[in-house]
Amino acid sequence: MSKDESFHFELLFTLGNTIFGAGDVNDALVAAKDIKAGNFTSWLETFHAVAEYTKKQAEDADNAYNSLNVREAWFAASSYYRQADFYNHANWTDPRINSFWLEQRAAFDKALAALPVPGERIQIPTDNFTIEAIWYTAAANGVKRPTLVIGNGYDAGQEDSYHSFVVSALARGWNVMTYEGPGQPTVRRNDDIGFIPDWEKVLTPVIDELMNRKGCFVDEDRLVLVGVPMGGYLAARAAAFEPRIKALILNGGVWDVYEGYAGQLTPDLKELLAAG
Repeated sequence: MSKDESFHFELLFTLGNTIFGAGDVNDALVAAKDIKAGNFTSWLETFHAVAEYTKKQAEDADNAYNSLNVREAWFAASSYYRQADFYNHANWTDPRINSFWLEQRAAFDKALAALPVPGERIQIPTDNFTIEAIWYTAAANGVKRPTLVIGNGYDAGQEDSYHSFVVSALARGWNVMTYEGPGQPTVRRNDDIGFIPDWEKVLTPVIDELMNRKGCFVDEDRLVLVGVPMGGYLAARAAAFEPRIKALILNGGVWDVYEGYAGQLTPDLKELLAAG
């Protein structure tokens, strides 16, 4: 979808998730045609324009009181704002790093509210940071259900997990809790804290919240932890310290984060890294 390998991957990601409500196939194909390969500004401007157009559609649907159209349009707008943000992290003083993120979050929250059982954002405080989580349930009827706990890795927000996992899980009667910890998009922005290796300090409070929160009816014998990309390391590390997890899915299984990144560095960059 692009001569640039990274752009191609991200455009495929966007296209693939359209089947789960992350936008429209036509939008993804038109964006791919308009984006100049390797040009970050072109990527940002193209997806921002699509996001703004889709936001207007969502607002129009909102005014027409059509809940299905409202939900789909707001989820799509949120997805496009996240894509507009994706490559825009080189200059930390760029106000769009936060403004695009706030737009995607606001759009996502409107979509959450329009779900058959509205999703719920949860903030879980710890001594050093606040974990951001979202709770979803297939039916709020007091029945204990199998539950997925899903964490992404280096650069994806928990909102992406809705399209990748939550839609399918809810359709099969599962609960889902997604979350973000240090280094991940919202916590990085809000608390200005990077990744920590001892990820059990993130996961254990999430499981505590899940078990103790009113309205979270969880089958304790069917509690599954999912870690995606670098989350495959984070989830493996955390699960070693969390006996309440009954099954663990690592996609992929990352044994050593340093080796994964260092293998992509040139000898000159490795010398700079070793020198601090």
